[in-house]
Amino acid sequence: MKYKIIIPKEESETKCYCGHTTYCDCGVDVDFEIKQETLELKRNYEKHSLTKTKGYKLWCNIIQRCYNPKNPSYKYYGEKGVIMEDYFKNSYENFINWIKGIAHYNEWLNSSELSLDRIDNTLGYSRGNIKFSTKTEQVENQNLRVDNKSGYKGVCYHKLNKKYSATITINKSKVFLGYYDTALEAALVYDNYVLKNNLNRKTNL
Repeated sequence: MKYKIIIPKEESETKCYCGHTTYCDCGVDVDFEIKQETLELKRNYEKHSLTKTKGYKLWCNIIQRCYNPKNPSYKYYGEKGVIMEDYFKNSYENFINWIKGIAHYNEWLNSSELSLDRIDNTLGYSRGNIKFSTKTEQVENQNLRVDNKSGYKGVCYHKLNKKYSATITINKSKVFLGYYDTALEAALVYDNYVLKNNLNRKTNL
């Protein structure tokens, strides 16, 4: 049996995918169908005060951005096919126990500088594809920007000197790696810098 949650506009309380019947920090109404067993499971989390934890809020937010078309971030995740694997989606315990084993989990609990990131942005939130990263690392881990014309990460063409520059951002500061005749040369310099300094960044080749 499937249930459909309908939220009256005048209702002051928020009901979200995570099953809350009181205010939820997810802050997004839902009107799509969810499975009865999933709803009951999440209500059980609420009874045990898990809904106040940072991990639970993170879990809810990921579900929202991946599955709720009304979520502002859905177009960047769910609409592009980014999902949360069932092992995580159907069990908060599975999710929190897994991320507890990821490096920098304790730092994430007490810091706003770290957030959960996907190692391969073409894939979803799954075991082996998530890590904690700084905001700078997340930006560097993103796919090519839509306005990138060089075709390579960290490479930009300069009309003034008709050269390609290679740059990389480290701790919010840009490191200039030089000018080169071709985009490929600049991309190789970028990649070599990443590998030489053992940076947790995507390379071009």
